[in-house]
Amino acid sequence: MKKLLCLAALFFITAHSTGQSITPDKLEGNWKICAFDINGITWDFKTDVITLPQEYDKSLGENQKQAMITDIREGLKAYKEGSIAFKTGNYIEQSMAGEVASGIYSIENKNGLQYLKIVNDDAQKSIDTLQARFSEGKLYLTVPDEIGGKTVLTYCK
Repeated sequence: MKKLLCLAALFFITAHSTGQSITPDKLEGNWKICAFDINGITWDFKTDVITLPQEYDKSLGENQKQAMITDIREGLKAYKEGSIAFKTGNYIEQSMAGEVASGIYSIENKNGLQYLKIVNDDAQKSIDTLQARFSEGKLYLTVPDEIGGKTVLTYCK
């Protein structure tokens, strides 16, 4: 019985992890941004709730927190309409905060994580590498910044 339970657990873990891997066919289609997380400050666009990290919550007064939330709403409102489209031939089109970008993407696996490597259609053929993962039907793209922080963009179909 113990062997059967272990085998069932192994099957579930394997099926779950492979079911979450990123492939072009799983990406294909139009995705709309549904949440934005900058270094732990999260704005869920679907519920319109902004969450501050616990250390902010503990160290700021109520007026300071409300002022910060107001600033976040103002500063990020242009991102609420962001979208990304994955098309055949590994072509990608992105729109965010009035900026539009496109290019060709590939999927890379490194150290157990998956990354989208995007060669942009700009004059420099700049390259963006974003950590990517699926969870609960959502696509999460992690964008590192120059100072060691990160932004996580959550997309929903």
